[in-house]
Amino acid sequence: MNKKLLDKLKKAYKEIENSDKITSDSKVPHTGGVYLIKNKKGNKIIYIGKATNLNRRIRNHTSGTINKSIFRKKLLILKPNIKAERVLSLYIKNNYDFYTMEIHDFDFRSLMESLLIYNNRKSNNFILNDLK
Repeated sequence: MNKKLLDKLKKAYKEIENSDKITSDSKVPHTGGVYLIKNKKGNKIIYIGKATNLNRRIRNHTSGTINKSIFRKKLLILKPNIKAERVLSLYIKNNYDFYTMEIHDFDFRSLMESLLIYNNRKSNNFILNDLK
C-alpha cells in the first residue's frame, strides 16, 4: 500500500472515530460513506458498515424492517424478547448512536470499513459484526 493512501486512511480513521453523533435523519447525508453504531455511552462500537446512501441505510437500521437491515436481524439474536418492529425501533433509538463519514470513492469506502472492523476486533467492544 502506498504512503499517500495509508496517510489518507489514517486521517479518515481518526475523523470517524472522533465524529459527532447523528441527532436526526435530516443530518445524515444522501451520499456514500461508512458508519459506526455505538452504545449511548459511546464506549462500545456495536456495528460498522458502509453504504452508497448513508441516509437510507441509517433509516433502515433505525426504523426499517428486519428484512432490510442486517443490524436489526443481528440485534434480534441478542434481544429475542423483542418481537415487534416498532419496539425494536424504539429500543435502537434509546440505546444506540450513529456516527457517519462521507466517502465518495467506493474502493476507499471499502478499505475504510475493513480497517475499522479490523482495528475494532482487537478490542472486546465489537459485538454484532462477528455475530453469525
